[in-house]
Amino acid sequence: MTFDRNTLFREVNERIGDVGCDALFDIGELREFLCECGRDGCRELFPMSYAAYREAHRSRDTFLVAPGHDDPAHDRVTEQFESYWVVEALSKPPSP
Repeated sequence: MTFDRNTLFREVNERIGDVGCDALFDIGELREFLCECGRDGCRELFPMSYAAYREAHRSRDTFLVAPGHDDPAHDRVTEQFESYWVVEALSKPPSP
């Protein structure tokens, strides 16, 4: 997992969630979120509620990926759901 790319996709997902909340969508309503694996060319989407999204991102070290998009060299799968997995980054991003 590359931190620059997966952090970028996480920020995109946060904005998707914010737009939904601003538009008064139900927090439990399913939305499409981007896979945060950071692989070149990955644009996979998966459905989940914004409530589940926020719960999965309770830590800044967790990311949401499509099933099988984890990188065992850099991630540890902590939860598996039908449409997405929650992974914890094992290595820290470089300091600025």
